[in-house]
Amino acid sequence: MSQAERDYLASPGATVRLRAPLALHELAGSLWVEAEPVSQPSFHLTLDAGDSNPLPDGIEKRLAWTVEPERFRLEAPGHLEVITDVRSRDARGSLSSPLLHERPGLASRLCLETPVAILLSRDRHAALHAGAACLGRKAVVIRGASGAGKSTLVAALWKEGLRILGDESILVDRQEPSELAASVRELTILPDTRDLLGLRDCSTPTWSGGEWKFRIDLSARARPEDRFATHAATVLIGPRDPGPARLTSLVPAEFLKDFRQGAVKEEADPASLGGILEDWLKRPVFRLEGARDLAGAVRGVLQILQNA
Repeated sequence: MSQAERDYLASPGATVRLRAPLALHELAGSLWVEAEPVSQPSFHLTLDAGDSNPLPDGIEKRLAWTVEPERFRLEAPGHLEVITDVRSRDARGSLSSPLLHERPGLASRLCLETPVAILLSRDRHAALHAGAACLGRKAVVIRGASGAGKSTLVAALWKEGLRILGDESILVDRQEPSELAASVRELTILPDTRDLLGLRDCSTPTWSGGEWKFRIDLSARARPEDRFATHAATVLIGPRDPGPARLTSLVPAEFLKDFRQGAVKEEADPASLGGILEDWLKRPVFRLEGARDLAGAVRGVLQILQNA
């Protein structure tokens, strides 16, 4: 399959040079703004596509990671292999034509967004276990421990018409901590959330986190500008019961304690986040309790954004 080479602005100050089939460049154009060629891009991404056997159902369940300190390998036998090397600041791999043409949203997430997010997170960005919902350019970061209800709240906000950077992971610019970016821009929800919010018609089954969930594909009408926002406030999710939903302003010590409760091993070293958290404390920080009252939680977040 014929290759083309173009440079894209993956984030302010970070250019990725993509050498790949034209179909992958079409997907890249919905993620990043094409940039003027530079002599030394920040990262290189080289991909090829070839024929293979038909794409199996549930290919997400076949995905396997091999993680080393400076090297990440993602593969699905017969359909995908992408190796991201942090030290050399590049990613290389291949995918099958059926994956590229039958599941373009998945191909984009696995072959474009994921390796570039890894490279960005080892450069000037920090990867955080959090979601973010946006009104215009303003974003509320939503964080909590696994199972606290982040994805449910983010999905409810998306249904209300807000733009989403993601529900599980975002990137924060270490040099400009108010600047946020999508890591892998997706929305993945449990079956009960799908039914509660009436999202059957816009979600498809996916294997994620060791269980079957439902993914809302945000790639269909994606634009590069959808991937960026400015931090306006932080909401840390506390106990979901009892209701009604209520937001409490936090002092710095309370914020730092609650923030740590959302930590996961995959995110940036907490010791390296001091500058980011210090900056975020310049803007409103809240604890959300009683989020089982989902309608009340949504109203509260919307009010924060409207007042920001």
